[in-house]
Amino acid sequence: MARYAVIENNKCINIAEADSALENFVLLNDGDNVSYGDTYDSATQTWTKASLREQLQLTDKDIVEMAKQELIRTDWTQLPDVGLTAENVAQWQIYRVGLREIKDGSRTFEDWPQTPNTEYV
Repeated sequence: MARYAVIENNKCINIAEADSALENFVLLNDGDNVSYGDTYDSATQTWTKASLREQLQLTDKDIVEMAKQELIRTDWTQLPDVGLTAENVAQWQIYRVGLREIKDGSRTFEDWPQTPNTEYV
């Protein structure tokens, strides 16, 4: 059995094992690291990696919901008696501003803010 990428409109929609190729199957070599959403150029027989957003099949609505849920999950970092260092509270504030920017569309999923470590007093 060999590994094949199943392609539709030049994009990988699945990876399958089969005894022989079918229409829209591209044979994968052992070293090929192909995943969902990668684009195949049949002229050069090369693959272009899909973005993480494409790989995860995330819509704008999904991303806004993720940012909202992360804001809810991190609300505790802003409580007055949380026990975090003052510097760490400020880092969490900056992170949460970045999440709000994703929510309102002024920041992209690809520029998701870095989650700070948690540092207690």
